[in-house]
Amino acid sequence: MKKYFTIGEISKLFNIPIKTLRYYNEIGLLTPAYTNPDNNYRYYSVEQFIIIIDIIRNSKMMGLSLEEIRHNINARYSISDNIQILDKQIDSFENNIKRLMRIKESMESRRKTYKQIASISMNQVYISYEKERKYLSYDYVSENIDEQEINFRKVILEAGCLQDEVYSIFGTGARYDTYVKEGKIINPDIRYYVDNEEPRRCNVLPEGNYVTVVFDDNAYNKYKYYEMILSYVKSNNIEVVGDFNETWIIPRIGEDGQETTVVKLDLMCK
Repeated sequence: MKKYFTIGEISKLFNIPIKTLRYYNEIGLLTPAYTNPDNNYRYYSVEQFIIIIDIIRNSKMMGLSLEEIRHNINARYSISDNIQILDKQIDSFENNIKRLMRIKESMESRRKTYKQIASISMNQVYISYEKERKYLSYDYVSENIDEQEINFRKVILEAGCLQDEVYSIFGTGARYDTYVKEGKIINPDIRYYVDNEEPRRCNVLPEGNYVTVVFDDNAYNKYKYYEMILSYVKSNNIEVVGDFNETWIIPRIGEDGQETTVVKLDLMCK
């Protein structure tokens, strides 16, 4: 039976790239059993197969780093040591599974929202019936778009939600009286919309009728959509309750390379 195998033979036998085997050698994870001093060719022995097949492959499958694998091989761990390693990696996998499930749930929620938006005519004011919406409010007042963008980034860091969510939904409010009297959009907060937070921590937009417009545009152009809603309210003698609400739904890059966002702008009415 053949006792030594070249690096090329080991690569084919175990489907491991030669580059990877050389890297394993460099970091001391899998050193060839014999190196020919005349031509520097590397050879692996049959005795090393258990390291290649069992320890490295299974340890990588368990999520261990190469440094951890190297340490474990050199440490000559006992069975009880291996049980502790398995316990630790099982806990890590369970946490990763929970995190992936949260990401999956957020993707499903975004898909549902996007389908709803896709069925709506853009840039047209209408009356929509909205279910109760919960959000966490962060008290950053913005008087212009640039200031709002900075405040938004601060909230992302505070909320810590982007790790487990796909396209978390944020937004803001805008004081109705200030816009009507002064023509200014003053945003008193940044909002992080949530589904499962405890009620005492949340602000709530009540269930009911809202004057609504959905638009896909750059944030600097949003004044015209506020004006569309205000014009609709006045022409239809609608009694307004509360302030404007912006929900930032889908950030995109438009055909001209400019950043745009699909925004739902609404105002509660009786």
